[in-house]
Order: sequence, then C-alpha cells, then structure tokens
Amino acid sequence: MTDCVRAVGAVAELPGLDSGRVVVAGGGLALAVTGLAPGRVAAARVGLPFLCHFRHAARFSGEGPYLKLTRYLRRHSPHRVETTFATVDYFDGVHFARRATARPCSASAS
Repeated sequence: MTDCVRAVGAVAELPGLDSGRVVVAGGGLALAVTGLAPGRVAAARVGLPFLCHFRHAARFSGEGPYLKLTRYLRRHSPHRVETTFATVDYFDGVHFARRATARPCSASAS
C-alpha cells in the first residue's frame, strides 16, 4: 500500500503531467490508495476488490494469498481463527474508502 501511495506521488511530479488528473485503477490497492492519498487522486476505477473482506475471500477463493490464509488456519485452527482475521482485517482495503476524496469512474470514462 505504501508503494502505491508513493507511486501516486511520483506520478504527480512528472513534468508535463496535470497532477490534478491522476487516476488509479485496480482492486483493493486502488481503493486503499484513494483513502491513503486523499486529494492526490482525482478519480478511481475499482473493479473486483482484491484484498478486501478476507473472511469471505478465504471461504470462497482457492488461490493466491487466500489459499495461504486457509492453509495457515487449518494448521492452527480453531484457536487462532478470530485473531488471524482481526489482524488481516486491519489491512482490508475497504477501511480506507471512507477517507477517499476521488470520484469514481467507469471503464468507458476518458
């Protein structure tokens, strides 16, 4: 997340670029960056929010970091389930959305 916020700052400083027109696109990281860099992102296109709602994703996804999470929980379950989700929920991209100032944009927006 920090790298994404720093990338927005670096892009905004590029010569010839209108720093008031920086747009981010993606999933949970795009959602998080709009909240972590308020006022620096003009618009955001957030698709399927990867890295959001970990409990749901771990239950229904069998790939990526969610697979690692479910393997960890199987190995240490049940006494670490709630603690684990409380920890990863801290990094849930949705928590940053409240601070976002960027306007949403659609795939066809230019």
